[in-house]
Amino acid sequence: MDAIKVLQIGGKDNEDLVKDTYIIEWHYMNKEQLVVQEHYDVVFIEDQLDDQILDLIDPYVDAYHVFMNDHYKLYYKNHDFSKRKCAQFYRDAELPQIIKKLPVHYFNGQEGYVVDLEEIHISYQGSVCIEGKSSLVLSGNFHNEEVISLRRGFPIKKDQPMEVWIEYEKSKEIKLSVKAYEILEGSVAHIVKKWDFDQHDLKKALYFTSSYNGSINLMIYAEGSGQIKIGDIHIRRSRQGAGAFLVGGHLHHDHFREEFMSYFDPGNLKPPLNVYFSGYRTAEGFEGYYMMKSLKHPFLLIGDPRLEGGRFYMGSDYYEEKILKVINNALEICGFDHTQLILSGLSMGSFGALYYSAQLSPHSVIVGKPLVNIGSVASNETLFRPGGFPTSFDVLKGYAHALSKQAVNALDQKFWQVFDEAPFHGTKFVISYMKQDDYDRHAFTDLCAHTQGKDVMIYGKGIEGRHNDNTSAIVKWFVSQYKYILKEDFEEGVKHG
Repeated sequence: MDAIKVLQIGGKDNEDLVKDTYIIEWHYMNKEQLVVQEHYDVVFIEDQLDDQILDLIDPYVDAYHVFMNDHYKLYYKNHDFSKRKCAQFYRDAELPQIIKKLPVHYFNGQEGYVVDLEEIHISYQGSVCIEGKSSLVLSGNFHNEEVISLRRGFPIKKDQPMEVWIEYEKSKEIKLSVKAYEILEGSVAHIVKKWDFDQHDLKKALYFTSSYNGSINLMIYAEGSGQIKIGDIHIRRSRQGAGAFLVGGHLHHDHFREEFMSYFDPGNLKPPLNVYFSGYRTAEGFEGYYMMKSLKHPFLLIGDPRLEGGRFYMGSDYYEEKILKVINNALEICGFDHTQLILSGLSMGSFGALYYSAQLSPHSVIVGKPLVNIGSVASNETLFRPGGFPTSFDVLKGYAHALSKQAVNALDQKFWQVFDEAPFHGTKFVISYMKQDDYDRHAFTDLCAHTQGKDVMIYGKGIEGRHNDNTSAIVKWFVSQYKYILKEDFEEGVKHG
């Protein structure tokens, strides 16, 4: 594990609080001798610093990674620096516990994945239906019995908490529970810890901590009569309340337990708010953090961890309304309106940006490799793109409940029904697309056709190749257009609403 770099500025040097751990690399400076030339994972401020010193620190610490002593709360509370860094205030008595939790809360990177269906052992002997790679449907009478388990379990390391989130639907009469036990690393049968979770526990993520390295074997039990639909099983390294994937990140779910995630960074507090929808991503976590951070303005990352790498940001009414609410809340925090909003994304993320633009009427939509006819994306898997994106069948089946031509058309129309009714007010659509795209061949031309007569501006750049042939060229143009719009419409003081 990489050591966590911590900087304390001012006050009494608290290095003695970390003397027994190699995981924390502690640096102490007072404001008179302060020289900052490297990035820090956490900064503690125990002095009243002027703007010049705060500007010096600014590039070397991220939002949510700053702690300020409560003695200086009145001074810092409404300061731009504390707002931009989402600073947390602490009392002297709380400091030892905060420092103790640093390795759990502030480890580097993002860790998480969805269990492949092939890694699930089906113990239940009754009726079983396997729906693609998305879910298992078990029906019948359950006698408080094990119904599924993980074939290989999942690894856990000493003092590195893990969490598990299980997507499921079930008949009201059925009660679910989870049992788990840890096998010591290097052993085949030495059980060092056991867990029992009841139905009430399942309302939240299941947390696992251990004092040993090992692997956790997990089993789901069922009791009662009816049907159980078990979807994705998500396994993630936990920050224990400090954030999902990133410090400050959030997971949101609907009544079907389907999730999306969000991360907001206030940036320089100046318009616009840049929203980036993650592309298809098999490793769970946020995409585009450093790219959006480099633009300096406030940004919001949104990700979809369902299926193998995402489900195109569509879901229940509550799910989609929640995405809109998260975006609107970020606008409210910044004090911006919809003319100071940019939605963006690549590939799967382009669908999120375009779909929600119809309900937000932003200043701009910047996308690369657009996908809008998601039913057709699945249809193209049969002959036009065999074996290229089989998860598209799971997407189609999940939304349209069939794999027919009618289902393809119905899923395509889900986008256009929303998009065609949109009351756009001067929105710019900036689109880079692949000329021989084998996922959605007509996305750009369809968008041009469906925006005719609307109060929008649309322009694009075509690049030779199929969907995944030249991602670097798409990203290069995507970033260049972001920078151009920021400079021309915002940073030079002219905002075209």
